[in-house]
Amino acid sequence: MEHISISIIIPVFNVAPFVEACLKSVMRQTYAGSMECIIVDDCGTDNSIEITEELISEYNGPIRFQILHHDHNRGLSAARNTGTLQATGDYLYYLDSDDEITDDCIEILMAKVKEYPDVEMVQGNYCCHPISQESVIIINKLICPLVETNAKARKSYYQYGQMDITVWNKLIRRDFVMNNRLFCKEGILFEDQLWTFYLLKYLKKVAFEKKVTYHQKKRPFSITTGTDDKTRFFNLNIIYSDMLSHLTAGFEEEELEYITMCIGGMFVRYGYKSPICKDVYRLLGNMNRIYGNRGNRLLLGITPILGQFKYGSLLWRIMLQLEHPSRIPYTIRRLYNRRFSQKGRKSILTRPKLLRVHNSFSSKTFLKIDFAQAFYRSMNL
Repeated sequence: MEHISISIIIPVFNVAPFVEACLKSVMRQTYAGSMECIIVDDCGTDNSIEITEELISEYNGPIRFQILHHDHNRGLSAARNTGTLQATGDYLYYLDSDDEITDDCIEILMAKVKEYPDVEMVQGNYCCHPISQESVIIINKLICPLVETNAKARKSYYQYGQMDITVWNKLIRRDFVMNNRLFCKEGILFEDQLWTFYLLKYLKKVAFEKKVTYHQKKRPFSITTGTDDKTRFFNLNIIYSDMLSHLTAGFEEEELEYITMCIGGMFVRYGYKSPICKDVYRLLGNMNRIYGNRGNRLLLGITPILGQFKYGSLLWRIMLQLEHPSRIPYTIRRLYNRRFSQKGRKSILTRPKLLRVHNSFSSKTFLKIDFAQAFYRSMNL
């Protein structure tokens, strides 16, 4: 049997309008190595799988496609886990079935693997396609192209936000995933956040690619955009409780600071209105008390108050920026460019520049935002 280098894993559930474009983006890959694409049927109610089967039957290329069927709907996490267990490639790549990848996605990411052979993961850049907007924003968060210790990998996520809170668009070694049991927690939403938390317990060497390799489509009624507040609270309560119960030895304060930021932001944005989440709120307060983190306790204590004000969310963001001054140049440029791009104006900031980028994926105008220089100056990496 042919040795497989890459396993692309695609869970499919009620994505009939998008799945054809997704699969065709895989079929167009320019990577010359051996690949397999594992599609997991999670028992949707539309004709997504029928479309998938027809496309595969007409395909006559080098990629080996296979479809796995669940007996009943088990959710995105379970579908990803099913694909992971079935994969035979040296590297795994997760792709959501309502998104697409660039034609040279795998080729670009594998080039990074050849450049840095010891890396456990390569993360590509991505652009976001809001369905209701004409513009597409590409946010370049590249700080440094290579991270070689666990402490620096954590820093790139918890402090600088260079690593995305996503399972998708990461080329990751299969043996690294299997040895560390990096499976998605089943039965919850927003599982990417918890998966990334556990990933960072073990990740030591990761490379970052500046080029765009992934196109995310933000559609109405998806998991991220169509979840009501009660369901959101319930799932985030499970996630943050799990994190607090499994803090990493030697990095407790760093993780507590991150969880405080997440929970505090949740309460400020949605208000202190869910009895379910009050439990994790109290648990976090106790953990900060145990580790003597007065700053976190103060931030957490004022979130119910900020939640009562119209501009409480803005005040909360300002407070976080003051706590981490190195983020300020990035945040200012990000907010200004997003504001002016949505209004169809030219940004008043000279850096980062707004550039028209030709891309075969779409005829839309891409707004390329380069924050790297600001990061280098402010973070001294």
